[in-house]
Amino acid sequence: MILLAVLLLMQSAHAGKLRDFEKKATEKKASSSTSSNGDDGHQRRSSYGSGTYPSRWGRYEDSPGFLAWLITAPFRYRYNDPAGYDEDFEGEEWASEDRYIPWAHAAGEPTVPHARLDYNWQYVDSNINAQDVRVELGWKWLAFHGRTTMYEDASDGFRLDLNQFYGVLRLDGASPETLPGKFEFGLGFGGVQLKGDESNSSGAIMLPVKYYPVDWCGLEFRAAWYEPVNKTISDYDLSISLGLRYVQLRGGYRWLWLEGEGEFNTGPYAGLSLFF
Repeated sequence: MILLAVLLLMQSAHAGKLRDFEKKATEKKASSSTSSNGDDGHQRRSSYGSGTYPSRWGRYEDSPGFLAWLITAPFRYRYNDPAGYDEDFEGEEWASEDRYIPWAHAAGEPTVPHARLDYNWQYVDSNINAQDVRVELGWKWLAFHGRTTMYEDASDGFRLDLNQFYGVLRLDGASPETLPGKFEFGLGFGGVQLKGDESNSSGAIMLPVKYYPVDWCGLEFRAAWYEPVNKTISDYDLSISLGLRYVQLRGGYRWLWLEGEGEFNTGPYAGLSLFF
């Protein structure tokens, strides 16, 4: 409750009307600049704002270390994982041995779940709120993420649905020498549908990150980018959860940043998460 109170105080006064957001998100640009990409400097035009950012994703040889890790890490065994404890190895002998342990997920853990269901209710302003449902189904390093957010403006009865679908490569791990608990990183590719007075769809990319210092408390950040017409929408979601092994209460803050227009549909939310 304290967290939600703080987030309400942070609420932006220029959240904007729901119908206005759809209009601005789907209108055509007057002109578009040509992307620049050269081997000298590796600079590309950002699709979500002005300026440039260094991009090394286009050429494998520029970043072989990261890409090689991303591809091969799911197939490697985790080193010194307590979940793989062997009764024949105890005490100091176990700690000193270099062992690789097969991937292990305990039922009810929030990282790399076999199944997860989220329900959130978001407050945008006195007229606009949203119901948000998210489903995650996966096995080891592969998962499907589906999310639908139903915004409604009580002032005129207008409804805007934001539907997202992703295939996700997810990797979890632990580094007790650096941080307590477990973490998970993901990379997702999929599609988005923005449905109001009209329907527009586009491809999308998502980067989810989870960190749980203990099983009953964790932080999550989920970022996504998509372009229903020709303005990029940056979708950011930050939350904290508290609870038991299979079920946790969640409080967070979500904001959409429309290229060239600013924030829309921004506000705190509260909900429930179920893990298996």
